[in-house]
Amino acid sequence: MSTRDEETGQFEGHEPTAETRRQVEVMVALGIKRTNVAKILGVCKSTLLKYYREELDLGDDKALLAVGQALYDQAVAGNTTAALFWLKARHGWRDRDAPTTIVTPPVEPARGALDGRDRLEIGRRIAFALHLVLEEARKAPESVTREEDASMIDAGRHEGRRGREGTKIPGP
Repeated sequence: MSTRDEETGQFEGHEPTAETRRQVEVMVALGIKRTNVAKILGVCKSTLLKYYREELDLGDDKALLAVGQALYDQAVAGNTTAALFWLKARHGWRDRDAPTTIVTPPVEPARGALDGRDRLEIGRRIAFALHLVLEEARKAPESVTREEDASMIDAGRHEGRRGREGTKIPGP
């Protein structure tokens, strides 16, 4: 840590130690900003950069190496959790998707709810209605394009269209 000379008011030089180098590496690995690292050490940012350049540049990578090595050693030693994490993180392994069969607990039908026979009857009626619509569509002449419809309106041959309640919408 730099100290101020009481007589001259000048800062005395900073001498890095093995301990301060280790502290800088750890702080960088923890994600502490450089300005805050400098404040914690009691030096200015330029002094931090001058004496601790290697620790600032490599602190994060050294921590990643140490943690990665420990995880790898655990995985190789037979720790299944470590091995699975390693394979997922480094090699793209993933858990299988959830099963598609979902078992739901039985639910008592609410009063007035449809039972299976009612649902079957409704399904039959819907199918029959769709059948009628498709049959009607097959019998109808080919649809008129917008351009043909517009030219028929301009020529005065348009007979109009049917509205929602079946009322005729007059053409121009």
